Amino acid sequence: MDMTRAATAHTGKAAVAADRCLMHVIVDHNGITTLPDGTRIADNEAARLACDCSIVVHHYKDGQPLYQSRRTRKWNTAQRRAALVRDGGHCRFPGCQHRIVDLHHHQDWDHDGKTDIDNGYNLCRHHHRLIHSGFQAHGQPDGRLRFYRPDRTPIGTTAPVDRDTISFSTLGRIE
Repeated sequence: MDMTRAATAHTGKAAVAADRCLMHVIVDHNGITTLPDGTRIADNEAARLACDCSIVVHHYKDGQPLYQSRRTRKWNTAQRRAALVRDGGHCRFPGCQHRIVDLHHHQDWDHDGKTDIDNGYNLCRHHHRLIHSGFQAHGQPDGRLRFYRPDRTPIGTTAPVDRDTISFSTLGRIE
């Protein structure tokens, strides 16, 4: 952030935007607080990190966020946020940890796919282009996805963050 502010200051433009930084915090049904990648976070740590940024608190309960069916092709902000939380904040392609992602329709919208959270998963731009160029993903976005090359050789499998199996120390919670 300091580098960004310094670079912006040299352009003569204001270095402060409405959201200098956006932090996502997930609170499960037991009050356990994590970051999108599943990392446990304590109250004092969350407060320190959120001191100078916007914060979105996701109350994660049964994995059933928003559904729009066929009404629209466009993903809404709440769906993008829910997918970010579910997918651990990064691309679902095996081995990829890029955090700048697009939400991709698993069953293409043009072929009766729905704009429902369980029909979308996150891909970085590079892997999104690969999926539209013959690479394939099989499975369910809200579960395990198996990825294949165009010649059908397997690449690997990914799964969303399983928040029920993360072990935590005894720490506070964010309200």
